[in-house]
Amino acid sequence: MIPFCILVLRRLGILSAVVALAYFTTFQLFPFFARRIPRLWAVLVTYSLMAYVIIPMAIRLLRFVYKPNHVPVSTTTGDGWASDPVNIAVSAHSEKDFIWAMQKAGWYTSDRKTWKNALREGWALLFDRPYPTAPFSHLYLFGRSQDLGFQIPVGNSPRYRHHVRFWRVDARNDPQERNKKWNEHRGFWRTLFKRFMRHEHSLWVGAAIYDSGPVAIQWRNGQITHRIHPNADFERDFIIESLERANVLRSLTDIKAGEPYRGRGQAVGVTVISDGFVKLCELKRQIIAPHTKAIQKSEPFEP
Repeated sequence: MIPFCILVLRRLGILSAVVALAYFTTFQLFPFFARRIPRLWAVLVTYSLMAYVIIPMAIRLLRFVYKPNHVPVSTTTGDGWASDPVNIAVSAHSEKDFIWAMQKAGWYTSDRKTWKNALREGWALLFDRPYPTAPFSHLYLFGRSQDLGFQIPVGNSPRYRHHVRFWRVDARNDPQERNKKWNEHRGFWRTLFKRFMRHEHSLWVGAAIYDSGPVAIQWRNGQITHRIHPNADFERDFIIESLERANVLRSLTDIKAGEPYRGRGQAVGVTVISDGFVKLCELKRQIIAPHTKAIQKSEPFEP
C-alpha cells in the first residue's frame, strides 16, 4: 500500500510541475516576449527556450532526484530515458578491422557531432543535400555516448538512412571503469558474451534503427528529431545482410539477451519493438583496406 501511495504522490508531483510549466509558458514567458518583439518571433523564441533549455533542465533535475533504473539492453538519452534497443554485437580483430569491414559492406563512419557538423546536417536535411557521414545524436550505454556510428544514406540526404551506434565492451585502461554503473553494465555484457570473447579481439554492442523520415517531435520536450521505424529488428537484419554480401562475416550467433523489448520511442506516436535477441557477428580479419563502397539505395527503405 505504501509503495502505491508513493507512486501516486510522485505522479501527482510530476503532473503539478507540468501544469505549472504550462501556466508559466502561456501566461508569463510568451506575453513577456510578445510585448517586445513581433508575435511570430515571440512564438519561436518561447518554443526554443522551452524545448531546448527549460524542459531539458527540468528533466535532468527530475533524473537527479529520481534515478533511472533501466535494463542495460536499451540505450538511454542524455536525460536518462530509455531509447533504442541494443540488438546487435560485433566481434572483430581490432577497431580498424571493424571499421574496414563496415566500409566494405557499404557503411559510412559518422562524423563527430560539432556545431559545424550539426549545421551542415541541418542544411542537408532542409534542402535535401547529400551528407553521407552526417553526425548522430548522443545515446548512452555504459555511462558514455557511442564510440562509433555507421550509416548508409537512402536517397539524396540524411532524411532517410540506415544507421547504427556501437559501444566497445572490452575497452581497457578506460577511466570510466572506475564508475560503478559502468562496471555493472559491462559485467552484464561480458557475462552474456564470455564464451564468444577472445583476448585478442574487440567486442562491440550496438543499437540499430532506421531513420524513416526527416521530421518528428520528441514527446518529452518538444524538440525536433528524426522519425524512426518502430521495428528495430529489420535494421539489425539489414546490417547482417550487408556484411554477408560483402563477404566479411565469419559467423552469426543468436543470443537471448532478455524479454522482447517494447518501449516508447523518442518521437511522438512511435513505439519501438525488438525480439529480445542480440545477434553476434564475428567478422573475418581484414587484410586489404576497402577501395569502393556498395551501391546505395535510391528509394526509402520500407521493411
